Amino acid sequence: MCSENKIPERPILFSGEMVLAILDGRKTQTRRIVKLNHAGRAQLDGHNWHLGDPNAIKACPYGRPGDRLWVRETWMPDHTQELIGAQEIWRDIYHYRADIPIDIASGMGRWRPSIHMPRVASRIDLLIKDVRTERLQQISTEDAVA
Repeated sequence: MCSENKIPERPILFSGEMVLAILDGRKTQTRRIVKLNHAGRAQLDGHNWHLGDPNAIKACPYGRPGDRLWVRETWMPDHTQELIGAQEIWRDIYHYRADIPIDIASGMGRWRPSIHMPRVASRIDLLIKDVRTERLQQISTEDAVA
């Protein structure tokens, strides 16, 4: 029997402004707050680590280096009918709020919040290259720009 080695995938939410920065290549890092337990430690699956411990990255809910994130953003489904050969079929296409000026977007219909975006509608996949813990005040200028 052959087992398939799948790269772990997890969703991550981004605002429209951050989606555009990713698409433009201006955003290369993201930061998320570590949720600490009552003792001030990072925790996952019954294990907990002091933030100075190099193993604390194991508590990252977004994954480890080599894992993939798929971006959830504000979106709208559009069921479109197409003629392929002699057959009419329906296919789903998606509109993304970040791509459309606000005056046009407001008249397009009901936008769906990013939290409800299914995997199939996501247009951006990100590869995790590094995970680390650090205090917010220790961010470098280069990391702030990235």
